[in-house]
Amino acid sequence: MEKANEYFQAKDWAKAAPAYQQLAKADPKNGQAWFRLGLSLHELGRYQDAVNAYQQAQNVGWAAGPVRYRSARAHAKSGKPDEAFEQLNQLVQGGFQNASLLEGDADLQGLRADARFAAVVAQAQKNARPCDHDPNYRMFDFWVGDWNVTAGGTPAGTNRIELIEGNCVVFENWAGAGGGSGRSFNFYNNQTKKWNQIWVDSQGNNIQFEGEFRDGTLFFKATTVGANGTKTLHELTFFNLAPGHVRQLWRSSTDNGATWTTVFDGDYTRHAGAHNPGHSAADADAIRAVIQSYTRAWLDGNAEGVMATLLDDAVIMPHHGVKPREGAAAIRQFWWPPNSPPTQITDFRMTPDEISGGSELAYARGHFNLSYTMQQDGAEKSVTNAGTFLIITRKNGAGEWRISRFMWDDPPAR
Repeated sequence: MEKANEYFQAKDWAKAAPAYQQLAKADPKNGQAWFRLGLSLHELGRYQDAVNAYQQAQNVGWAAGPVRYRSARAHAKSGKPDEAFEQLNQLVQGGFQNASLLEGDADLQGLRADARFAAVVAQAQKNARPCDHDPNYRMFDFWVGDWNVTAGGTPAGTNRIELIEGNCVVFENWAGAGGGSGRSFNFYNNQTKKWNQIWVDSQGNNIQFEGEFRDGTLFFKATTVGANGTKTLHELTFFNLAPGHVRQLWRSSTDNGATWTTVFDGDYTRHAGAHNPGHSAADADAIRAVIQSYTRAWLDGNAEGVMATLLDDAVIMPHHGVKPREGAAAIRQFWWPPNSPPTQITDFRMTPDEISGGSELAYARGHFNLSYTMQQDGAEKSVTNAGTFLIITRKNGAGEWRISRFMWDDPPAR
């Protein structure tokens, strides 16, 4: 095995193939030998022989995902699309997530015009971002944003609501006007089919709510027991009154629901930057939606989806003083150069800190967090980064907001 592995690491396929063939013959249950025999035969252009070796690896239960993927590539190169799609469908049904790898693999080029390929890619995207594709997880998105909150007409505080963890969690960051702060995790539980909120504040108080949506309104309930044994019922309700306008009502009862006391009745108005009569809350919401579509397209490995958020004459000004790219063709060349290593975005969050402007031209500035993996010299490398961005948006001919100018900066990737 050691000599065969040396040939394999040196990419000496002509020597690696017979070495692994001998190992597999001596021990037919050696899945790694069968798999690497298939890899070596593939590199030698012996695609059907590679398929046979992968089948032997499958028969002994060796690493089903990698074997199916490599087998699909060999079938595709052999001109057998049906067999290739059989393997790819099994692959994505088993949870495979790397849509960008599928789209960038030259061995699968002959499959891309087939409608089945788009379906395979779509399933991989859903596997990678399940919460983006399940409407249950998106029901509380109306609360996402930066908010000014009043209670009884008096400023009560500010609240920044973000989507985190693959957009599976609605994350609250509360700052009270009189001091104090709190955080909450809000998420849909796909086992109980209920929404949950876990709240913790700067005084050490915590409470766990469970609830459900009815007619677009989220109704949470919770029960707590005090140090003296008093049981308190809680009702926390979020009303989506209009775009950029939310009401949060918290009531409690210590007599098992006979009477209720209002704990907090907050009126939320989304902060859209400096006041500008020509820039409405609806415009700010639409710009946020464009930014969200942009990040989701990157997470899905959807190049066309990314470009759809930009105007045709858009200009990007990359980080670290890199030369600007003007127009769609130059941007595509910069972001997706030929023969670039397979890359998958695993986390991408862009949070606007300010949105303002007019009714036709506006800007958004904020901060972002980015994580991705890439194949480099046969190994997977993980990269994380964070920084700031400034986007200028403009309405297209259909009156829809799109990105016109985009600049970002960050420390060197780590």
